[in-house]
Amino acid sequence: MQQDDGNVHNFLGYDRSFLDGVGSHDSLGRVLWATGYTQVARTSQDFKAAAKEVFDKALVWAMRSSSSRTQAYAILGLHHYAEAFPDDRNPPLNIVTLADRLCESYRRESDKSWRWFEPCCTYANARLPQALFRAYQTTGKEEYLTIAKNALDFLAQMDIVEGVFQPVGNRVWYARGEERELYDQQPIEASCMVQAAITALHVTQQNKYLQMALTSFDWFMGRNSKGVVVYNPATGGCYDGITSEGLNRNQGAEAGLAFLLARLEMENLSTSAP
Repeated sequence: MQQDDGNVHNFLGYDRSFLDGVGSHDSLGRVLWATGYTQVARTSQDFKAAAKEVFDKALVWAMRSSSSRTQAYAILGLHHYAEAFPDDRNPPLNIVTLADRLCESYRRESDKSWRWFEPCCTYANARLPQALFRAYQTTGKEEYLTIAKNALDFLAQMDIVEGVFQPVGNRVWYARGEERELYDQQPIEASCMVQAAITALHVTQQNKYLQMALTSFDWFMGRNSKGVVVYNPATGGCYDGITSEGLNRNQGAEAGLAFLLARLEMENLSTSAP
């Protein structure tokens, strides 16, 4: 739902009217990720052309954004866009601009015990190091790889407890130096961790990232702090998460998409294995 100036809406009513003036930072970033990926996807040229137009108009807003997640999602989209148009010098330059901002955030906020980009861990956390792995793939800048590994390893140390994926709960975000909330756990965290770990595996060839991906995906299958299966094989959907009482039995679109993205990554990994 793109506006004439290239920015995007996020909420649409049943009467087809927009419920927001301007969409969220995340919605902008996800649009860029999706339309950037479309350029290398197996789809029609007409579809790619339409997605490219959306991407080109929206990118300027991401370049102005101070949101770490907008920057990360935009890098993910730019990585694929650069693959599709290798003679275009602008996508790698844009990646450098955005990745440098993420690195600056990391240097400003991190210390020996808190290797992270922000003063708290919130949602879709693994997207931030995943973006820097992609930035390294495109540009070859070693700083991106170093920070990506440090941040993803820190996140894994925090989220994987005794071999079980237990992401930061969204009841209260985890601030540096504060007590961590375990619930509610959301599918987006497991999905993002699966995708980030597999990206790290491809970049580094280190098997610890394979185990990280497997452990994170197992969260959907019942290897979690409550021992409940979050994926619903009867509907093909996914429950909305795990609360302190057990399953949140709603099955929303975001949860379903989170599971499917993680599952596709795992399937692609199994088919590409030697």
